[in-house]
Amino acid sequence: MIEPSTIWAVYHEDNRQWGVAHEVEESDVCFLPYSGRVDGWETPVLKVPSREVTDYLANDMGLRLCSQELRSIVERQSSGHDQQQWLPVTVTADGELFRFFSLHFPEPPDVLDQTETIFSGSDFVVKPVLSRSGCAAHRVFCYPKNEGHALFVSDSVKNEIQKRSLTGMEFQRASMSG
Repeated sequence: MIEPSTIWAVYHEDNRQWGVAHEVEESDVCFLPYSGRVDGWETPVLKVPSREVTDYLANDMGLRLCSQELRSIVERQSSGHDQQQWLPVTVTADGELFRFFSLHFPEPPDVLDQTETIFSGSDFVVKPVLSRSGCAAHRVFCYPKNEGHALFVSDSVKNEIQKRSLTGMEFQRASMSG
């Protein structure tokens, strides 16, 4: 079992110089299921209006867009309990093609502290509070019913991302109980 000393929420870096990828042709891609493997994926094409393509690319489709290098770090650092599916995405910027991947979690782990997390209605998370014991076996994950938004990583994942100077991410200490 992995002992998570700190879990970090990953956000897109608030830096106006970075480009934001926009869908070239409208599709239903942004409606990924909350759980389950995605079959029949048709590779979407997104365009960044500038040449500023980051490793964790902000986009208008609600996808966790990862460069090949970020994907490699996530795959190396993930625990055996972290289940991921990598869906290909093509990004164009200034006439150049880039290969990206949308990070999808087919079986998001039950990591929320149900008594401390703030919900709106029965299951919309306003402020997540992670359960330390629920996160113990995970290094890269999201919580259920949050496809495309939340992304959490352990210290080791954050440290390797920073060591390799990958771009487009900010880290904030996640709220944890227990």
